[in-house]
Amino acid sequence: MSTPPWGEGDPFQKPGDQQPSGQPDQPGQPVPPPYQPYGTPNPYSGAYGGSPYGGPYQPAPPTNGLAVASMVTSIVGIAGLCCYGLGGIIGLVGAILGHVSKRRIRENNEGGAGMALAGIIVGWVAFGLMLAAIAFFVVVILIAENGANCSPGDPDYPFC
Repeated sequence: MSTPPWGEGDPFQKPGDQQPSGQPDQPGQPVPPPYQPYGTPNPYSGAYGGSPYGGPYQPAPPTNGLAVASMVTSIVGIAGLCCYGLGGIIGLVGAILGHVSKRRIRENNEGGAGMALAGIIVGWVAFGLMLAAIAFFVVVILIAENGANCSPGDPDYPFC
């Protein structure tokens, strides 16, 4: 079987299918252009090439400064937990700043609600870790104090 010369059909075409590709199926249908002609305006653009999603660009509302301060203070509180529990107090301040900033954001329609929420969560976590560390050290001190009065010869040795 020989291949036909250029322009005389498709060698992979079925015998009953004489329609070349790219042509309309019906004799009355117009053939669509293979590309958009040069100079055709974009239907989505306005006078200055606007957004296809409609409406002009609106800037974001200003970010509440207390929200930023809350998040930063709470992160510093987590980092300061190694400083004898000082980070827990700083975390508490960050959580309180976060609560105040969330209220102001609601009232004034400002931005920064996510930062305020992060400050609240991280601040309370830092404060909770400080309380857990204090409770742990109190229990260790109480156990050590009771163990100092007990010796292996006592009848209640493990439990004195």
